[in-house]
Amino acid sequence: MEAAGRSDSRGEENQKICLDSPEKVFYNAYNFIFQLIEKEKH
Repeated sequence: MEAAGRSDSRGEENQKICLDSPEKVFYNAYNFIFQLIEKEKH
């Protein structure tokens, strides 16, 4: 279930930011780091 949810949200992100722009790279990196921090809390 988690993997399916992830691919769905990733598809929405791609629709918002179609270009592989610096903003998208930063956004993806920020989300990745945020998820790691959240995992460390739990």
